[in-house]
Amino acid sequence: MMLKWFEQLKRLSLRERVMVIAGGLFLVTVLIYITAVEPMLDRMQRLDRLIAGKLNLNDLAALTDREASDSLKLQDHIRRFEQLFELLFLDITLLDAILDWLDPDNRQRAHGAEAPYYGALDRPYDIKNGPFDSLSELRLVKGMTEQAFERLSPFVTVYPRAPKGITPVNINTANPIVLQALGDQGNISEAIAGDIL
Repeated sequence: MMLKWFEQLKRLSLRERVMVIAGGLFLVTVLIYITAVEPMLDRMQRLDRLIAGKLNLNDLAALTDREASDSLKLQDHIRRFEQLFELLFLDITLLDAILDWLDPDNRQRAHGAEAPYYGALDRPYDIKNGPFDSLSELRLVKGMTEQAFERLSPFVTVYPRAPKGITPVNINTANPIVLQALGDQGNISEAIAGDIL
């Protein structure tokens, strides 16, 4: 069958051969796009929508790295995480260790940890003092047990890294627990959060 195709291709002029080959390449490109690229883009868009329904830990990193003028934004974000931790029955003092992991300074918070703590471990490692690269990096933070990580991870993300430290939460894809954490001073009940969805 291929031989017949090549014989027919030989009979065509150079211009016609180029058009046939270009058309074939175009067809192959379209098929690749339809079968591989388009589904991948669709998966990425769905993933973006899911991630956008979570609280972003790296917002805390961007806000701790700023001037004191943003301290109200930082406190607002910390309050959201405190509410999330309360809703998940996690120890709120763990937030101090997370903030110390993220912030660029060496001042240890009341329940946090800085370089001396991580350097004195049986298997020492450096503190990040910057944003998380992946959510699994959260396991390295002082006090983060596997149980706490498993409970927290469905509700937080580290993507995208918003340079201004404010990643909007998509309430259309957010879990009711995330919606409750967004409420000022816990004023979004479980029932109201469920009704929003």
